[in-house]
Amino acid sequence: TLASAATAVTVDADLRGEIESVAASGGAGGTGAATGSFTTNELTASVQAQALSVTQSANGGAFAVTADNDADILSVAGTVSGGGTAAAGVAVSVNEIGGDVTAKVADSTLRATGAVTVDATSSGLVKSVAAGVAGGGTAALAGSNTTNAITSTVLAQMSGVTQSATSSS
Repeated sequence: TLASAATAVTVDADLRGEIESVAASGGAGGTGAATGSFTTNELTASVQAQALSVTQSANGGAFAVTADNDADILSVAGTVSGGGTAAAGVAVSVNEIGGDVTAKVADSTLRATGAVTVDATSSGLVKSVAAGVAGGGTAALAGSNTTNAITSTVLAQMSGVTQSATSSS
């Protein structure tokens, strides 16, 4: 690729995703009741910004390659159960943000007169709540669990890059 314009160069890839989920249940019985709610959410993507085999033939300004995964999950799971003799309730929320985030400049000759920036970020956020409530005349059992993971592989890399800007004076 030949870039001959004497201007700044920006290569940018961004993922902006959001999941909002709610799972709820309720139940009552004269003798017994059992309820449950479950929510699972996953945002997995490959976000890549790359400048490969670039040759700038004229001095340019800044040269920036950036990639960001800014995926967010909001998850709520809840259950309420009641029984005259016994009741049980469980609420579970499982969430994951993952994938690869890559910003890369490789095998290139740059003539940037400004900053050369290669930046990869994963700035996702998981907010999760799980609650279980049970009431019974003799026995009651309630449980809740929330499991969350952010498992992104993030890489910012420059390899085989030559910087050779010349003075304009």
